[in-house]
Formats: sequence, structure tokens, C-alpha cells
Amino acid sequence: MNDELLYDTPPNSWNEALPIGNGTLGAMIFGNVGKERIQLNEDSLWSGGFRERGNSLSSDSYKDIRELLQKKQFVEAERKIKETMWSYFLHSTHYQTAGDVWLDFDMYRTPYEILMEKDEVGIPRSIEKGEKAKDYIRKINIKEGVWHSSYIYGGHRISKEAFVSKNKNIIFYKIKGDDLSFMISYTRKDNGRAKVASYIDKVYTDGNNYIFGEGHNGSSQEGIDYCVGIRVDSKGGIRESNGSSIFIKNAQEVLISITIRTSFRNTNPKEYCKKVLLSNKYSYQLIKTRHVENFVEQTSRFSLEFSDSSKEANEMIKYLNYGRYLLISSSYKDSLPANLQGIWNPYIWPAWGSGYTLNVNLEMNYSFALNMGLIECYIPLLEHILRMLPHGMNVAKDMYDLSGFVAHHSTDLWGDCMVGGNNLMASLWPMGGAWLSLSVLKVYEYTRDISLLKRYFPILEESAKFLNYYLFDDNGRWSTGPSLSPENQFIYEGRVHSACNGPSMDIQITYEVFTSYIKACQILNIENDLLEKIKEKMSDLKPVEISEDGRIKEWNEEYIELDKGHRHLSHLYCMHPGRLISINDKKEVEAVHKSLLERLKNGGGHTSWSAAWIANLFNRLGKPEKATEFIFKIISTSSTNYFSQHPPFQIDGNFGATEAILNFIIQEENNKLLILPSIPKFLESGEMKGYHSKFGCVINIKWSRGDLDFLEIKPINQIKDVIVNIEIFKNNKPFKEKKLSISKNEVLKMRKEEL
Repeated sequence: MNDELLYDTPPNSWNEALPIGNGTLGAMIFGNVGKERIQLNEDSLWSGGFRERGNSLSSDSYKDIRELLQKKQFVEAERKIKETMWSYFLHSTHYQTAGDVWLDFDMYRTPYEILMEKDEVGIPRSIEKGEKAKDYIRKINIKEGVWHSSYIYGGHRISKEAFVSKNKNIIFYKIKGDDLSFMISYTRKDNGRAKVASYIDKVYTDGNNYIFGEGHNGSSQEGIDYCVGIRVDSKGGIRESNGSSIFIKNAQEVLISITIRTSFRNTNPKEYCKKVLLSNKYSYQLIKTRHVENFVEQTSRFSLEFSDSSKEANEMIKYLNYGRYLLISSSYKDSLPANLQGIWNPYIWPAWGSGYTLNVNLEMNYSFALNMGLIECYIPLLEHILRMLPHGMNVAKDMYDLSGFVAHHSTDLWGDCMVGGNNLMASLWPMGGAWLSLSVLKVYEYTRDISLLKRYFPILEESAKFLNYYLFDDNGRWSTGPSLSPENQFIYEGRVHSACNGPSMDIQITYEVFTSYIKACQILNIENDLLEKIKEKMSDLKPVEISEDGRIKEWNEEYIELDKGHRHLSHLYCMHPGRLISINDKKEVEAVHKSLLERLKNGGGHTSWSAAWIANLFNRLGKPEKATEFIFKIISTSSTNYFSQHPPFQIDGNFGATEAILNFIIQEENNKLLILPSIPKFLESGEMKGYHSKFGCVINIKWSRGDLDFLEIKPINQIKDVIVNIEIFKNNKPFKEKKLSISKNEVLKMRKEEL
């Protein structure tokens, strides 16, 4: 089934466990037989409080650095960057695991087998193996959001199920069996062998029903408090507590309820947990029913089916459905945005802090949300940018002595906008906030909700304001700087450099921010001096330039790349996800294609998110077979639980691949909707329902043998009418263009003969 991940063996690692979540709470359910593990996360459990990291030296030096870069004095410029532009405190906070709940069944059973093995430091130890389970299955229904497992163990049938309620903000884990005996405990530690460090201040029981874990991260004054609360209810048998564990003996049913809170949302996290768990007088079945209804309502807004029943077609649909499942589970209403790992992180010290990287990763996380009508999943991104806004305005003033909003390479729980770290090829990139600000007009286009545009408009305006002041005249052209092309480097006079003025991606994003600001002002009937200054500057911006060898330029001059197969495709932002190049701009399209082939010839696309970017670019270029190749590269290198691998696990690969599958069927340019622009042969027939377009409408289509059979367009509720320019493709070739006008109460339906 394409709505289910099904396994007949227990997991051997975290990358084989299955994720559940409600945006705020997340859990990885293992489904082990002898010793079950439930790994926990809460989206605001980070390493500490906000860190004021500004560097006032920068405001006096960055213009001098520009001049050095103009003179190609890169060594001196980069030295001065290191001396004056790094943060006083290099790093912001990072995301952490909330620990693990353990269910030890084997302690009440005679070991089936005792093995001897050496741990990672060479110390022999015995390992007790319990009886092997029979008829074992575990699965997750990604349409309903419920995990399930069942098996026969010790002669008894055991069944388990788990889900995370959005309304209750509780992780529910229920076990049924004839004779359930096990110990329940909680830890927050490094689970590697020979690792004994515990990262929690206290764990204790409260009667025979509750376990609480409490801790504090960061400094005493600016840190973050947290509490993990666990409630245990059982039917039949005996329930006892001792120390920090609860013991179940001979029960027939056990319900474990878990909630987590930090001082990011509540001044007293323990009181919150107690209130949620102690007042937990509810019908479990009713809560589960409501959870499933809510989840199904979201997953039913959009559907895609292919007539081909091959393994490849089914895998692609399942990966798309799973991408949607992961977004619904890791980003919802009042939660934080999905981070590098969504919400699922088993480490105290995760790779890249499991934070928010702004030079492609966070943006890719939300690349398909609005197309599937998941506005409540998209709002956490915009709310977090609002959280960043005052910090970014302070950084603009302190670091550049400019008005407006700026954010660099990354941010964290608190909305930190300062330069992160001291990695010259990544950190000093002042366009993170600008890219994010494009979400403001985007959410209006897909919803036509004027209240959303008004709420988030300050983000776009302050971003446009910063860019207006930040641009400088670089020999007759507007340029940014000091900056870089994200994480890439070039060679000049035998030395490797990162810092530059006016890298292509900067100018491309600037152009799109200015364009979005102008459109938003038109919608809101705003006229001001900033708008006029931006219009004047746009005529002298050169967002897309072609080098002498026919490729898109990555820097403002034709430098030699250090890594010709680099994972980032920053200079191709203009084609995707940007829309500065239309498919009809033949010269520019060919330059994008040549640039992409050069990257691949030299080993590009080796990370999951990079492969997703490449797949989307090939779809924009009308080369579906190449796009298919890279989508299946992501799928084939994903872990057993379908997590995309950087490696390690990064969720952006899942989300980017989901977007690429959509782009086979429909693509949106600035003023035109492309239907069936890039269909691979094995997907030449199918049906899509509920595609939400930025032109203010919902689209349903059917196609066969690469040809459109049926088109339905319905305006969304908030607008009076819709005008859509569509271009229909037949076997991936332009076939017909139409301009359609649909009134508010009309549903336009056109069959093949009418098209």
C-alpha cells in the first residue's frame, strides 16, 4: 500500500524506527520485543537561551572589505573578515533529544540465549537475548498517522499502537496482551556503548502512575528549563514504583501517556506536564478517532495516482505521501518550523546542530506545503521569521549600520540572525533572511488571505529595506558584499577564496525580493519612497549572466571553481526555486543545462537535498528521465524507514524529492501554469486532485499517454474570480496555451475535446 510502511522484523537502529509527531512533540517508535525504546523530542528543547552575539567592529570594516574585494585583494579581505566580522560568541544554540522511554520485558523472562561480546573499548560483556517473536509486524499508516505492531512473544499475543494527539499534545502508546510484565524507565543520555553521561538533573516517580524528568540547559539566567512527564495506566495485574521506574506485572492492557514542555512556552514546564497528565480524564478511543479524522482531513486534501502499477511508480507515490506525512508531523500551527531533521533527533550533540540552515535547507522543507493545501503546516515558518525579525533588525544596525532586516547562514530556536560560526565559505552570507522573506507574498498568492499578507508584510518590507541600503555601486552595477556563493570556493592566483562581492545568487534573490515587495505594495495600496528607490535599482540589477563558456556565472567574474562538482547549485537559483528564467528563455535555459551537466560530470548531487535540487532543475528543463534518476537516487539511498540521508539523516531530501514529483505534473512560472511539462514514460497516465496553485485556485487533472484528458479549476473561497494562463504539454512538448477566467462561484471543467 502507498499509505503504509510495513516491516516484518524489529529495527536494529534508529534509522529503522518509525516517526510520529504533532509538530511540537515527536517520537521514534522502535517496536522492539524484549526491550522497547521510545525516543522523544520536543521542538523547543535546545541547548540554552538566546545569546547576544553582535560584533560592532563590523560596521566600521565591511565597506573597507568591499574595496579590498573590488581590488581582488582577497587574502587581505578575508583576513579582515576574520578580524572584525565574526560574532563575539561564535555559535548559536542547537536542538537536542528529549531522551528515551524504555520498556523492559526481558527482565521478567528467562533469557533465551546469553552471548558474549566486546564493547567498543574492548571490554567483554554478556548480552541476554530474549525469545524470538513470531508473526511479527510493525507498520505506520501515513494517511492516518498511527503506528502499530503485533507479535507472539512468550506464548502470548501482544499488540501495540502509538500516535501523537495534536489536541491533547500527548504521545500515546498502548499495549495489549494476556500477561504483560515489564519495567518502565526514562533516561536522557548518550546511548552509545561505553557512554555513561546523563543530561538531565533529576528523574523520579510520583506514586505508581507518574514519572517526571526535569532539567535545565544553558546558563542559570538565560537558559531553558524542561520537563518530561509520563503517565502509566493499566488494567489488571499489579502496578508498582521504585526509585525512578514503574513496574507492571500480569496486566492485560497498559496505556503510556507522555508530554514534554520547556520554558520557551511555559514558565513552569513541570506544572504544564502535571496539568496535562493529571487532568487526563478522557476516552482513549475517542481521542484516537479524532486524531485520525484530523490527520485524514489533511492528507485527503491532495492526491496523486499513476495508472502504472510498477514497483517504481508505487515507490514514487509512497515517497511523496511520506514526505507529506513528515511535514504534517513536524510542522503544525503553534509549533516551530521543521528543522534539519524535522523534529526527530536522537542526539544531545547532533550534526550541524539539527538547526535551521538558510542557504537552501529550511526553504526546501516547505517547498510543497502550499501546493498540497497545508497552510497550517506553513504558518510555523512565517511565525518563526517574525520571531527572527527584531533580532535581524538589530543585526542590520549593529553589524552594517543599516536599517532593515538581515539574517545570515543559519538561525535557531530564538531567531538568532548573527553570523554563525567562523567557516568563511558558509557563515558570512547575508541573504538568509531575504530568501525567507519571499514566503510572505507566496502565502498570500496561495491563500488570497489579505490578513496573512498584512501580518507578515513587515518581514518583506524590512528585508527589501536592508537590501536597498546594502547594495552598492560596483563599477556601474548594483552589488552586494562582502558575501559568498554558499559553501563554494574559487581559485584566484593559485589561492582558494570564498569572500566576494555580488555572487549571482545574491543578486537573483535581491531581484525576487524587490519584485515581491512591489507586488505586495500594489495589493496593499502602498506607495512610499522605498518603493520608488527599489524600482530605480531594479533596472541596473543583473541577476542572470552567462559566462564565455556558456554556463550561468556563479560569481560576478569568471573564477575557477575549486570543487566543480559542488553540492550547492546556488547560481542556478534563477531557474529553480527562483523563476527568473522561463522555460521559453532558450539561451538561459541552455546555460542552466550546461552548468548542471558540468556539476554532474564532476560528481555533483551526492547529498540527498542536492539530488532533490537537481531533480527539480531537470524537471524545469523538461528532462523527466534525468529527474527520475535523481529522485530514485534519493529513495535508494534512504534508510529503511525512508529517511533521506545527507548522510546523516536530513529531512530536506524527503521534502525536496516530494516537490520534484509534483513538478513532473504541474509547474508554476511567474505568469503561467504549465500542465504535464515533464512526464516520464512510466508515469504517462494518472490523476492528480487538490493541487493548490499560486494563481488562487485548486486544480484537478487526468491524463493518459502523456496527453491531458480532463481539467478542473476551482477558485479558493476568498477571491471573486481567477484568471489563469495555462500552457498544456503533450508528450512533454508545448501543445496549447489558454487564458481562462473563472468567477468566484464557478467550477471550470474541460474535457479533452474542449482543451
